[in-house]
Amino acid sequence: MVIIKLLEPIGKEIYKNSEFKREGIVFEYQDTRGWNDSKLVEYVKDAHLLVLGNRPISSQIIHAAKVLKLLVVAFTGFFNCLHKYNYL
Repeated sequence: MVIIKLLEPIGKEIYKNSEFKREGIVFEYQDTRGWNDSKLVEYVKDAHLLVLGNRPISSQIIHAAKVLKLLVVAFTGFFNCLHKYNYL
C-alpha cells in the first residue's frame, strides 16, 4: 500500500479524482493551514509521499515521516523546505 498525503490545497481538486482510488493507493487530503508542527508530525508519520504547495515545513516534519520516499512541491522553487545546506 502507498499512502499519499496532500498537506494543503494546491488550487486543483486532484484529491477528488477517482483515479487515486486504485487498489493499493491511499490518498489523503487535509487543509493543514494553521496546524502546528505537533499536529503535522502526527499526520505525516505514515506517509510514503507528501505533496505541498506554498506551506513551509520544518525538518522535524520531514523526519517524522519514517517511510517517506518522495516530497513533492507542487509549485516552483525549493525554499518551502528548511534544510541544513543552502547552496545559494
